[in-house]
Amino acid sequence: MNSDQWQIERCVALEGGCPNALTGLEDLAGQLDTVVRDSGWAECVKAEPTDRAHRLHNRLRVALAACPNACTQSQIRDIGVIASSRPDRVPASCAGCGQCAVACREGAITMEDSLPKLDGGRCLGCGQCGKACPQKAMEMGELRFRVLVGGRLGRHPVWAMELPAMVGRAQVASVIAQLL
Repeated sequence: MNSDQWQIERCVALEGGCPNALTGLEDLAGQLDTVVRDSGWAECVKAEPTDRAHRLHNRLRVALAACPNACTQSQIRDIGVIASSRPDRVPASCAGCGQCAVACREGAITMEDSLPKLDGGRCLGCGQCGKACPQKAMEMGELRFRVLVGGRLGRHPVWAMELPAMVGRAQVASVIAQLL
């Protein structure tokens, strides 16, 4: 979704091309487009002197990622939103096959006494452990979103800073509205 004053980029998951996607983002992209439109951002940019008003780098850039791989470059945009799903618990129906540990590329899951043990500090929230479980025993927590702000490229690149708390899908738009 684009305008002269803002751009909302979405990852390839929306085109059905990503096996890592945790969620679709169409509804969220539409909500954020409305939030930016209603925020007064366009009026702020138009108030700039005419030689600066429509420069590409004055455009607000928002990137949405459907998984923690964040291939939409959420870390280098003004605002980034990244979907995340962490394992919540392992119920008794777990067969102890270890497929969740094999699927975890971060080494956040180890097997102890034939049961998976999660190291929350290493978990990125990619959800691959839940997808890999043949018994569907790995219970995943609520889908949450990381919100990042202030990233940019150029002569002096800066990685975006992550806000301290992840938010649910229903809160993403209000957090972005507060930022703007």
